Amino acid sequence: MELDRSIIPRRWQIEAFKAWDKEFAGIARVVTGGGKTVFSFLCLKRFFSEYPDGKAIIVVPTIALLDQWFVDISDATDIDETEIACYSGNSKPEHPKRVNILVLNTARLVSQDLSNSGTTFLIVDECHRAGAIENSRALMGNHEATLGLS
Repeated sequence: MELDRSIIPRRWQIEAFKAWDKEFAGIARVVTGGGKTVFSFLCLKRFFSEYPDGKAIIVVPTIALLDQWFVDISDATDIDETEIACYSGNSKPEHPKRVNILVLNTARLVSQDLSNSGTTFLIVDECHRAGAIENSRALMGNHEATLGLS
């Protein structure tokens, strides 16, 4: 995975990435517009360099964020739209793809199956919303890498 050349990591993203890279796990708590998505792309790039056949599972709270992630990944990386699967109440792909974006309510039902589909990286956007017992089912599975964004 390659990033758009115009993306230049900020100092906090570089420092946070170094910390995340030690265990392939962490939580980034950053203000809105502070660069959480770009930070997650740095982590995704590292994950895919370590696990070329790995899959990303990105859990978001709303369809609007699902759409935003789809556009951001398509625009800022070399991942083709055909390599991205979107899961919501309106859409459930037949097979997982390299990048899988799931609305939280749908993720409760399918994320564990996705995590069993190979080596996975779980990214939870607005992870503070996933703390309820019902929502925690969306986080189940054995993931090689994890990242919470808040």
